[in-house]
Amino acid sequence: MYGKQNTSQSVGEKTARQTATKQSTSTPAANPEDTDAQVIAALQQLFAVKYNRKAADVIISINHRRGNYVVGGVKFTGALEGGYLLAAKVNGAWKIVFDGNGTIPCSSVDVVSFPSDLVTECWDTVKNINVDRTK
Repeated sequence: MYGKQNTSQSVGEKTARQTATKQSTSTPAANPEDTDAQVIAALQQLFAVKYNRKAADVIISINHRRGNYVVGGVKFTGALEGGYLLAAKVNGAWKIVFDGNGTIPCSSVDVVSFPSDLVTECWDTVKNINVDRTK
């Protein structure tokens, strides 16, 4: 769904590059106190707990961000490949909505009202069909 992540950059370099990009191309965040660096740090902690890893070994990239919604990538230090991630800030805390390389279940994105232009399609696990969320 998303291209391979550039593994030659450190998290700090990615954060600096992403922050500069976000300042010029994205709409203002719903909570301006959450910089991309803060979002990345929060997601690193969540993934560290979920996968029993050290936060320093979690590499997060933000591809798109709109307010309290993030589309990006995640991988672990030393891993050749990573997966994509969807995250949302719910009740004041960042939450992993979905991560992996498979099809995104509609139930994951619908429960947090993920913007349809950030996730254009999903899989309805009840009807076993692909859903175009842009219609």
